[in-house]
Amino acid sequence: MKTPRQLILEEISEIARVNGVLMSDMVGWSKVRAVVRARRAAMWFIWFKYGKTFSEVARVFGRTEHTATMHAIGVHLLNCGFTSNPMAISAKRRLAHVLLYQRSHDRPDWKRSKKARDDANRLRREANAVQKRVAA
Repeated sequence: MKTPRQLILEEISEIARVNGVLMSDMVGWSKVRAVVRARRAAMWFIWFKYGKTFSEVARVFGRTEHTATMHAIGVHLLNCGFTSNPMAISAKRRLAHVLLYQRSHDRPDWKRSKKARDDANRLRREANAVQKRVAA
C-alpha cells in the first residue's frame, strides 16, 4: 500500500516525464521556463486533485512559503485561460506589481521605463475589469 506522499510524488514524476524535465528540477529551484511551467502544472494538479492546502503543496515541492504555491497556481490558471478565477486575478495583479517594482541588475532604470508602467497599468485594468464582471 502506497502512502499519500508516495502517490503525490508519482504524480509529480509523471508530469515531469510528460514535460521532458527531471524530477529533481521539479522539486528544486530551477528557473528554466520548461521546468517552471511543469512545476506550476504539477502544483495545480496536486492542489486540485488531492485538495491539499497551499502550505502542504509548497512543502511537497521544497518551498517554505504558501505564497509561492498561490502564485504558481494563479499563473497556471491564467495561462490556461481561466481569467475570471480569483486566484488568476490576484496573480495578474502581482505580475503588474513585479513589472513596476522588481529591480533588474542590468538595467537599473527599468522600473521607471514607460513600457514597464504601461504594461503594469494594462494588467491592473484587466484584473479590475474581470473582478467587476465576476462580482456582477
